[in-house]
Amino acid sequence: MQKMVLARVWPISRLETVTQVKKLLSQFSNPTKLNEVAILPTIASYRDPMLGECAHPWLAEAVADHFRLAAHVADMSLLGYEHKTMNMRLAFKTTGYENMANEKGMRIVTDEKDMRAADMGVLLLKPNSSVHIPNEVELGFLKRNSTNIVIADFLISPSKFPKLSGAVVATDDIVLMKGLLAHVYQDKRSFVVNDYLSTLQGPTDWIRRHYVQKRPPNITSGPFRRLLGLYARVCGDVVPPVLQGW
Repeated sequence: MQKMVLARVWPISRLETVTQVKKLLSQFSNPTKLNEVAILPTIASYRDPMLGECAHPWLAEAVADHFRLAAHVADMSLLGYEHKTMNMRLAFKTTGYENMANEKGMRIVTDEKDMRAADMGVLLLKPNSSVHIPNEVELGFLKRNSTNIVIADFLISPSKFPKLSGAVVATDDIVLMKGLLAHVYQDKRSFVVNDYLSTLQGPTDWIRRHYVQKRPPNITSGPFRRLLGLYARVCGDVVPPVLQGW
């Protein structure tokens, strides 16, 4: 039976993240013996994962620890699809994935011809406002494996000023994840409605409030602009540039 589970991670630290994600994974009925587990993370930046621009390697570490203990997995691989805008070998190095993979004894595979079907595939999604639905590469990865788990990283919101939200969601059904993300971003184009998702209204609202960044209102237009102009004339002050840019 398909399920979706959510965990709060607070404080956001390596130990707490690994602990909570392992608890999430323990709620799924996984085979007691797996030959190979493949992990595909969302990485769209070479920068520190604490800036919220890629799925955090702490999640991959938790996945490795869980399956090594629960399913005695011998072969574990970390996948990264090379493309024109991203050198995945370099991205794995700068985001901390390479160190994590070496520590956990994982193969790093960036050449698509070397990628093969795995007994278990784990997709680490990093939702953001422009790309929050799995792309073709990620969907192809899910189709290739015998069994899959999708984990959405809502730990840190991706924005100019990252916000700590501390949530992780896991599911064994990509349709449920699409529905959750549609609810979070209020995307009616891909809105999935069913009885199961209706029970997630509370968690969805919480994630929307703490993770989705909303642009501040344009206070330099209308009455606000006139008040700021009056203030500047009376006090001999200037309108702060940060307000002019809003």
